[in-house]
Amino acid sequence: MSSGNVVPIGFKTRIDDRLRVALNAMPVAVSWNRLDDARVEFINRQFTTLFGYTLDDVSDVYQLMKMMFADRDQVEHAVRGTQEILASGLTEELAFPAKEVEIICKNGSRLTTLFSG
Repeated sequence: MSSGNVVPIGFKTRIDDRLRVALNAMPVAVSWNRLDDARVEFINRQFTTLFGYTLDDVSDVYQLMKMMFADRDQVEHAVRGTQEILASGLTEELAFPAKEVEIICKNGSRLTTLFSG
């Protein structure tokens, strides 16, 4: 589902669809990435509004980080950390501490954001 699609909330919608609707309505940028294969499954409207990227622009979280993080050291650190998480077979909740990250937007501009996960 691309970030431009809206799934109406109704009695017959799946919980996934209702979650996507709620995430699309949030005033913060959200990308939803799978931990089993690092695939980016969802990017909400605010993510596209702020940064310009849509789900069609990325295949996995590694590509997303390499494309968006302006600081190459942060890219390497984030890629290594994500690979370690995937290799560990994580089965419990994990939170990344919030950190300021300079993002390269699709149009080439830069935006400092608070990144967390």
